[in-house]
Amino acid sequence: MSENSKNDLLAMMLGHSITLGWDAISVYQRNSLNDIIWQQFSQYISTGELFDTAEEDIPGNHDQNGDSVYIHANNLVLGQPRLSFDTATLDDAAASLQIPFLSGFFFTLSESPGAPVALTGYHTVFPDSEFSLELGLPLQQSSSDVSPQSDIYFDLSDGIPGSATVNLTTDDRTNQQIGQYFLDKFTSIGVSARHYVLATLSTGDDETPLTPVAFATRTQAAPGGAGDGAVLVFVQTRNGTGGTLPSADSGFPYLIPDDSQDGSALYSGSVLISSRALCNDLVAPAFQDQISANGLSLQPGQSSTSGLCGYLVATGGVAPTDSVTLSWSATHEADEYDYTATLSSLDFPYAPQDGPGFTLVPNLTGLYQEWNNNESCVIRLHGSSPRGNSDGEETLDPVFYSHSHFPVSISPENAVAFHLSLNERDITVNLPGISALLKAWDWRCEQTDELLATLRGLVSQILHSADTIDLPGIARFTLDNQLFPDGSTLQLGDVAIPGDMALFGQLAPSSSSQSLLPRQATVAAGTSCTFTLEADGASAVTWSIGNASGIDVTGRIRASANGSAVYQAPDRAALSSASMPETVTASFTARDGSNGRASAVVVVSGNAINVNPGFILATAGQAPIIFTASVAGNADTTVTWSQATETGSPQPGVHQASYSPVLGSGQSCALQTVTASIGSATGDTATASVLVMAPDTTPSLLVGGGSWQSGNPSEVVTGGLFPLPPYGQRQLTALEGNPGDGSYANVTASCTWQILDDPPQGSINQGLYIAPATITTSCVTILASNGSHFGYTVVPLAPGD
Repeated sequence: MSENSKNDLLAMMLGHSITLGWDAISVYQRNSLNDIIWQQFSQYISTGELFDTAEEDIPGNHDQNGDSVYIHANNLVLGQPRLSFDTATLDDAAASLQIPFLSGFFFTLSESPGAPVALTGYHTVFPDSEFSLELGLPLQQSSSDVSPQSDIYFDLSDGIPGSATVNLTTDDRTNQQIGQYFLDKFTSIGVSARHYVLATLSTGDDETPLTPVAFATRTQAAPGGAGDGAVLVFVQTRNGTGGTLPSADSGFPYLIPDDSQDGSALYSGSVLISSRALCNDLVAPAFQDQISANGLSLQPGQSSTSGLCGYLVATGGVAPTDSVTLSWSATHEADEYDYTATLSSLDFPYAPQDGPGFTLVPNLTGLYQEWNNNESCVIRLHGSSPRGNSDGEETLDPVFYSHSHFPVSISPENAVAFHLSLNERDITVNLPGISALLKAWDWRCEQTDELLATLRGLVSQILHSADTIDLPGIARFTLDNQLFPDGSTLQLGDVAIPGDMALFGQLAPSSSSQSLLPRQATVAAGTSCTFTLEADGASAVTWSIGNASGIDVTGRIRASANGSAVYQAPDRAALSSASMPETVTASFTARDGSNGRASAVVVVSGNAINVNPGFILATAGQAPIIFTASVAGNADTTVTWSQATETGSPQPGVHQASYSPVLGSGQSCALQTVTASIGSATGDTATASVLVMAPDTTPSLLVGGGSWQSGNPSEVVTGGLFPLPPYGQRQLTALEGNPGDGSYANVTASCTWQILDDPPQGSINQGLYIAPATITTSCVTILASNGSHFGYTVVPLAPGD
């Protein structure tokens, strides 16, 4: 059962302030901030501002002093950074960051004393491959003062040393070394895509009481963990002072309710306006402006919490009324007498000497108003009759009490207002002793009733002079003073005043922002995908495609109805690797006449289905290997496995299967294959290769496509690991020697070369490998034998015809 619902939070805040002396607290949840990061990432990728690796060893830890694992990578492209708050403690503004790898490929290699470097695995990278980089980093402020604005941001180069790691290998030390490699790269390069703004605080052109002047940030983990959490911004306004900040052991509440509807979260952000700022800076001047003619002055009432305003009480001001006259006739001893009672002094003080006077008290649903008045007014009576009665004057002491409610509301534009809810029964007036006082003037009950009704009407008229109390400063604070990239603003939906004013809503694109859906798609080469622009009032929409590979984009996107467009992926023959990213961009004229732009990311896959790892080295009898098949477009389709047993589908479009490596009797090594199929057409089947070796069997030849001219034998293995296109050629090299002293000989010409794949993919002669005309697999495994010595290598292939 939830313990962080809106009602739970309101009950906890009831009657006191939790802003720790700050004038406001803004809280933004992880998923919404990640949406903001996405908007910037899509802009970076559309302009080619991406971080990727060259063909290189990462991190180059060939120490030969013990078993080690490293990787050789080519064009590993980093995707959208995603914030996580599983390590946040409220003591600082630290967060974790996960950056998925978007495309590219990598080999894992191993080296150990007395054995040559060997390839142990080959992986192609897709968005659903779950390969990622993680690091810890602090959120930064460009300034703690807002003059005229200051950013809250993170920069990848600020990653905490020692915190970076990847999940590209099964070796923790290697993963940390590779993570540090990326962190070092972020520090040394000037790619703008390492910098992401989460929010901007601005003084604005027209300063309001809630205009920020200083702020501080913290990060907080959400109840329940799972990486969820929020960024908190503690704000000092122009009329306020800074307060203290919470710590991990302070018990400070998580201020975003976890209420949901139909499986979707109702809130992703909240704002608290301190009771002091609410009463002093917003409500008091707004109410006084409504009834300025009456001279009402308000000041904070005494609060049980030091330094915080709990309510407002009148300190001065009088509500004058027009003169009121009542007339009646009476017959006395056959004579007709006419009487006139004139209320000649009828001023209603807001702060009477006798009584508590006028007060405004915030409560959960709005403002509660009371007005107690024990002051007197003078009634002058004029009487005339044939007997010539003279005028008389009497003093009357009316006592009245009124109470009403101002329920609080919020508009779609974030405008907060209080609207008077007053019933005539909420006003009571007493005129003690009036009948006895005016008996000589033939005063009767009906005259008393008429006067009481008149007085109630006068009080009602005064109260109705402030039917609506608008607080425009709230909208300015949430919409203008705290800004977000591309128009993402906090759209408020609920407001309450348990102690401070608490506003809850969604951080989502405003009516002036835009998005392209789906934001990211994996599309098989030669197939299509529909993108839809979500931008209210957009016109003159044009569509474009961009890529950094030089692939022709002509005619590959065409507009359709309802703000959509059909994207056509390039053919397989155009690809130079297993996958490549492109961007789809919609440019348009927004409702306000400005130029709008929205982008989405497309990862083009050479095949409709891909299997990872594409190659893996195994030992007979070892623990089962898990293979993962990724279906382009996350299609909900059946995957048929061969030589492996399906274990489930962890997410749409992703299927997994288990394979146990075995060898036949007398075999020392053999290449076995695992296939995953979704159809019979070319590209609808993916094959993975498993080179199974008997225990204690170790290759003794160094085999690869590199050159030995550098004098480093391992570069034979790690060289030339980029994919070959159809008919592509690679001259392979085989070295035989002693890894311990580095004495090697080139035995390429004397080796027997064999393509282990069945059927063979391409051809080989004297180490010269030629790729086939049609490539249907991600790599080919080649064995070189020289007497009792053998070695192998893997040649990656670029899908195409």
